[in-house]
Amino acid sequence: MLQALALTPRWAVRRKYFVVVRDLATPRDGHARGFAIDDLRWASLAAEDAERLRETNPDLSPAEVRRRLEEGQECTVVWQGSTIVHYRWDTTRPAYLPYLGAVFSPAAGDIFAVEAFTHPAYRRRGIDWVATARALEDARARGFARSVTVVALWNTPGLRVGLERMSGRVVGTVTRWELGLFRRLRVTGAVRLMAGGFGLAG
Repeated sequence: MLQALALTPRWAVRRKYFVVVRDLATPRDGHARGFAIDDLRWASLAAEDAERLRETNPDLSPAEVRRRLEEGQECTVVWQGSTIVHYRWDTTRPAYLPYLGAVFSPAAGDIFAVEAFTHPAYRRRGIDWVATARALEDARARGFARSVTVVALWNTPGLRVGLERMSGRVVGTVTRWELGLFRRLRVTGAVRLMAGGFGLAG
């Protein structure tokens, strides 16, 4: 096994993610609703627009969209004209994360940000952080205590938004080890292993 590890790309064997929490009890300074970027329009994903998500991210298959909707996840899309330039998925229910092969189970009072994705042609315009700020405002207004997300070690822009601009904090990590038939999750900090996946200590 040691020889195989030496010949396998590290990310294929060890995938590490930070678990980031944003407390929602106190509003952020500033209000994202006051920002207008190129006449963006926010809306819940309509059934007839589900296929349009692939125009933004070709890797998001129709089967994956259906699975997320059947799980009870909520999808918010950001339009510029007739183009979906950004989308995000949030949920209060257990959510299967394919990249970890595990389920994350939010605690009571938590809302989990499953994924946020910006069309490559519209990146570096501040859309992601404005969309995130709006989502946090909405979650606070709905009575949630905190927002939780999982961010890959290599995702520097995602970490910058979550930690610096949204005043989040890393409460632990989850790492998926995989080599052949060997698969294991390891967690640190406030993250706890659960049946079929992981969650946070109360």
